Amino acid sequence: MLKEIQAVEQRNAIALGDAVLGLGRHLLHSFWGGLVHAWLVGNVPPGFENEARRFARLTAQSASTTDICMGVLGGKLKRLELLSTWLDDALLIVRWHALACGAMPSSRMSSWLRSCAAQSRARSRSPCGTNVALRVAWDDASGGEQGDVMGSHRKMELIKALHPTQLTLGMDHVRQKMDASQAHEATRQEFMERHPVKAVLGPNGQLYIIDHHHWARAWLELGKEQTPIVVVRDLHKLGTSAFWQRMSELGDVHPYDEHGVRRSISALPPTVEGMIDDPYRSLAAFARNAGGYRKPKCAYADFQWAAFFRKHVKGDLRTRHGFAQALADATRLARSRAARKLPGYLGA
Repeated sequence: MLKEIQAVEQRNAIALGDAVLGLGRHLLHSFWGGLVHAWLVGNVPPGFENEARRFARLTAQSASTTDICMGVLGGKLKRLELLSTWLDDALLIVRWHALACGAMPSSRMSSWLRSCAAQSRARSRSPCGTNVALRVAWDDASGGEQGDVMGSHRKMELIKALHPTQLTLGMDHVRQKMDASQAHEATRQEFMERHPVKAVLGPNGQLYIIDHHHWARAWLELGKEQTPIVVVRDLHKLGTSAFWQRMSELGDVHPYDEHGVRRSISALPPTVEGMIDDPYRSLAAFARNAGGYRKPKCAYADFQWAAFFRKHVKGDLRTRHGFAQALADATRLARSRAARKLPGYLGA
């Protein structure tokens, strides 16, 4: 439904059609799971199969009910979907506890519930992304087969060995980060350690950047071969198709081109060196730094602001004068009521 809302806002008929078809498939999947056969995700703990199946069926029934309500009651309610799904999570946790008490050791159950609640709270604070709290928590409880959330251990990796999950970046923003890096040349390693690239471990042990693409490109432009990284999630056991599906569910892949059009996963470049310049991404970053809006907690928000400015701010952003004028307009526009529905909006 978030894709549907986005397609309507961008007036993209093709994306809207894809979103509606996807919603229809999801509704059929939920109906089937709620009435006939509910699928399980992850490894079910021994002796826990019946409770897990009942929980999966309740989840499917709840999802189909939510889909029907959203479809019938209209667009305004869809914008409250994040709140409704968070509340749905809370109800599911209560149901799960009622079903599972006695079947799972109490310490394991408590750990599972804490994980569920923490991730649901994190999502309720985030203005974008798909809820995966229950699925990730189930994986954690069942041994982490489908997506362990890893720690904050830092290590050095070759920049050219890292794969981007975005198609574009803002080269003016990259140059700003290059200047910042050069200003800390005396303490370069310490400075780089404060800005580690966040990555996901994917199929065949490949690393995929999910945050700080601009820092990685800046250091590559400065001739650095390695960057500190933090592997935040391990998905290496998934096949390629399942991996990208999971990445999409997590909101960790954004293949939007320099015109703001979403492309296929295959359009992603193999390294950050191949990422395309989108001046409106730089404009969004500089407008945020100028106090236009608050930095949101998810990468998709950057593309939302870039799309907003692309629609409302015109001019030659590739010249110094044109960019300066566009920045003044964008900063003012970001604080206007026209931007009130965007994540990080600060108001007038």
